[in-house]
This record gives sequence, structure tokens and C-alpha cells, in this order.
Amino acid sequence: MTTQQNGGLLMSTFIPTAPVAIDPRLRMQIVAAVLLGLFLAALDQTVVGTALPRIVTDLHGNDIYTWAFTAYLLTATISGPIYGKLSDLFGRRPVLLFAVGVFLVGSLLSGFSREMWQLVSFRALQGLGAGAIFPVALAVIGVAFLRESGTLMRVLGSLLITGGVGAIASLG
Repeated sequence: MTTQQNGGLLMSTFIPTAPVAIDPRLRMQIVAAVLLGLFLAALDQTVVGTALPRIVTDLHGNDIYTWAFTAYLLTATISGPIYGKLSDLFGRRPVLLFAVGVFLVGSLLSGFSREMWQLVSFRALQGLGAGAIFPVALAVIGVAFLRESGTLMRVLGSLLITGGVGAIASLG
């Protein structure tokens, strides 16, 4: 990255470098860790979607039932581009670790909810963490497999689609 003065404004330009050679075993460990994070987020959606009717009945929250999903999706959607920029500035690993930590704290607090408004709030916190899991994880894989990224993204896409179809089929 170079920095230059241009008419009183400080501008920086990203100059791409050659990909770093990574040991194949280390690359597979990176992919396994990233896939575990993706699995965590996908599993959460499947479990919550299946269990939410019972949870809402126990918490007496039929009036704000839809907010448990809406709060999660809103915060995840809004925070995704923000995490993308933060991962460009601070690196993918610290941002992904922070996001998984926020996601897990939100999950833990959601499990301890005693009222429906708490569940909605904690699902929103969980969504803040989930907003980074998919985009940053795919960016990590894209960087780790720069040459084979097209093939790998097709495999990941087919796995995500298969998981989504399986989740929908299990509801029917």
C-alpha cells in the first residue's frame, strides 16, 4: 500500500502483490476452520427456524414473533458491508474471530432469555456477529485459494444450496 499527498488530501492506493505461498496442510486447516464458522451460522438458522414456535409459546411472545427473525436479519444485513470494510482495514482473521465471538455471545444470551423482548434483542446481537461470518469467510477462502477460487466457490455454493434445500425439505 502506498500513501501520497494529493492537493492537501492524503490518499492511499492498494497495490496487489503476488499471492503468498501457503503450505497445503495449513490451507486445509484454514478452510476447515472457516467452514466450521459457516456451519455454525447455517445450523443456527435451521435450529431456530424449527424451534421458534415452541420458544415463542414458552416466552408468551406471539405478538412479536416475527421480530426474532427480523432483528437477526436486519442486523446481519446492515453489518455485512461494515465488516467487509473493517476486514480490508484490519485483516480478515481478527474481524472473523470478533464476529464469531459476538455471534456466540448472542447465541448464549438468546438461550438464557426469559422474556420475548430479550430474545429479540439477543437475536439482534447475534445478527451483528453473523453479518461477518458469510462475507468474511468467503473472502478468506478466496484469498487462500486464489488460483482455484472459482472451483472452490462453486463447491461452497452447491453445499450451501444443498443445506438450504435440506432445511426446507425437513420442514415439510
